[in-house]
Order: sequence, then C-alpha cells, then structure tokens
Amino acid sequence: MNKLKIVLTIIVIIFFTILLLLFSLLSSSQNEEKKTNEITLLFTGDLMHHEITYNMPNYDKIYKNIQSQIKKSDLAFINIEFPINSLFPKSGYPFFNATSQYLDACIKAGFCVFSLANNHINDFGKEGIIGILDSIQESIGNTNERPIFLSGVRKDKNENFNLEIIKIKNLNIGFLSVTGFVNTERDKEYVDIVSYHNKTFNKIDNRESMKFLERVRKMRSLCDFLIISFHDGLEYQEEPEEIRKKIFRELVLNGADIIWGHHSHSVQNTEIVDRGHLKKTDGLIVYSTGNLISGQLDFDTMPDLKNQFSATGDGVFWEVKIKKKSNTTFIKVIKPYWINNYLNQKDGLVVSYTNLLSKNKNLPERWKKYFTYRLKQQKRNEKIRKWKPENNIK
Repeated sequence: MNKLKIVLTIIVIIFFTILLLLFSLLSSSQNEEKKTNEITLLFTGDLMHHEITYNMPNYDKIYKNIQSQIKKSDLAFINIEFPINSLFPKSGYPFFNATSQYLDACIKAGFCVFSLANNHINDFGKEGIIGILDSIQESIGNTNERPIFLSGVRKDKNENFNLEIIKIKNLNIGFLSVTGFVNTERDKEYVDIVSYHNKTFNKIDNRESMKFLERVRKMRSLCDFLIISFHDGLEYQEEPEEIRKKIFRELVLNGADIIWGHHSHSVQNTEIVDRGHLKKTDGLIVYSTGNLISGQLDFDTMPDLKNQFSATGDGVFWEVKIKKKSNTTFIKVIKPYWINNYLNQKDGLVVSYTNLLSKNKNLPERWKKYFTYRLKQQKRNEKIRKWKPENNIK
C-alpha cells in the first residue's frame, strides 16, 4: 500500500511538473510574441547646419547627452535639412552645405530613418542631393550601425518617389517624406513636393490635395502602418495653421497612421485623430517637432524670452510605441521628452534635456532662467489633444 502511495505521489509530482513547464513555455512564448510585435519609434525635428555647429571640432559631442535614448528606440526619425556637395565648402544659412562627417555623427548617435524632403535639400542642386544619398550609403559601411531608411528625394527624375517599406519585428512600416515647398527652383524635380496651398496659407489647391490623398490611400494598402513626414508651415509659429490642420487630418482619415511635421523651428501641439467611424484605430498628428540642433538662437547674449527666435532652441523626442495584434497595428503609448540646445564652452553647441538644463548649477543664472521658462512653454504641448470629425463624415 505504501509503495502504491509513493508511486501515485511520484506520478502526481511529474504531472504537475510537466504542467508547470508547459505553462512556463506558453507564458514565455506569449511574452516573446508581445515583445516581438511591439516597436518603439522616436521622432525629433530638424538637424540644421549653422556656422556655430559646423565649426565644432567634434560633431559627436552634439549627441552625447541624448544618444542613449536614441539607440534604445527601434526606429529613430530625424529631418536632415542640408545637402552635401563636396565641390563647395561647408556653409550655413541661406544655402546649407554639409560634410559627410556631420552626417556620420548623426548616424553614430543612432538615428536611422531620414526625412530628406525639405526646403533646403536642393540648395546645391542635384549634385547636393546625390551627394547626401552617397554619403548615407558610405556612412552605413563606415559606422557599422543599424540599417538606414530614407525618403523624400530621388537620383533620377524619371524614377517615381517610392514608399520606403521598413520591415521590422513582423511589421511592414511604410515611410514617406514630402515637403510643401523648396527655396530654389534649381533641380526641384528631384524633391518630393506636395504643394497643397498658396504662399499665404489661406487657400487649398484642391487638385493637388486630392491627388496626394489618392496616393496615400494606395500606399496604405502596401503596409501595416503608414508614417508621413511633412515639412511645411510658417516659421516661428507655436500653433499650426488651420489649413495645415485640415490637410493633415484628411491624410490621417485617408490612411496615414502618423503625420510627423516639422519646419516651424518651434515645437507645436500633438493630436489624436479619432477614426472609429471608419472602423480604424486612432491616428496621430505631430504638427511640429521643432529643431534638434540649430544656431538660430543668439547664444552669446541673454536670449529674449519672447522674441520669434526664443523657441528655436526647443526640441522634443516623441516616443511612440506601436503594436501589432490580430493583423491590426495600433498606437499604444505616446510620450514626450523635452530637449534644448545650449552652448558648452568645452564642446560647443550640444543637445540636452530641458529639465536638466534648468537645474544645472554650472550654467549662469540668466540661462537657467531661460531654460526654466522654455520648459514651462514646452510643457504646454504635453497634453495631447483629441479631434473627431463632425457628424462622422468620411
């Protein structure tokens, strides 16, 4: 009898051990699937090329305070606002021209998705556009970093501006970069331009806008999730124009899942678009991410807290987590991290987090006061607004 009890006890122990192992394996598999299908996106603003930055001896210093967060993301997005034409010297505003070393530092910091359609990309014509494309390819080999994705320009004007498909963690993410205008007519056919409005931003070009909406609808069918980078708007404005809000919302209703805006050189608000009436998940509009690095602020004197350039040092990292479940990809988490530019006497112009700068004991009081004020202004955009179409109009 005792032997029978022992045998039964052993059988029960083995049974429950197997159950625990199976449960553990199932739980591990589910956690791995959850992890595999979730992606962290990081969006920031313009990488400018002013004299104060391009004269720095070491461009890597620009990113030293922020690169850990950049590298933690699965995809880090940035707007590259300069061409590279090696036949001309490096230059700043009004005609930007950078070196491959300036771009290399950005890639080494972890940025890997480049928006190239903007008003300065053709400052040095076709040669500058081809130069930056070639430099990106060379940098990939030199830095041995993660894959680079880009959109917004083309080498051959007879080619189409294609959607970049980013295949990552069981998702196909579509990425498209466009600009509303360019500063010079020279070789503008190499830039993906969508001119949906007049110069004063008070009238929509219906033909151009409808053509782009149709293009977006077609592109959405090619991917699980569609991100559109749109370089447009009026400069130095801390609120988006009504005409731009209207077009961006239409783009989201017609298939874009995220609209990532820039050009204003100031941070603007962020908005969730309710698409429930279309039986779709919510979309996201980031009207402007400001600058990542810029020399538009006067760093040698006490900055005026309220002039048009006072916000040009502002930037943001919008961290957006997306997840795929049952063939539906949706936005899970949206969180801002406020950043700013400051002049470090040792390293030059660098980027750091605004809250740390406002408390930095090594900074002069006037600059701590400035960063405290800028942080307060930045946090005004922390609350994400929500927009829903009236009467559920499709």
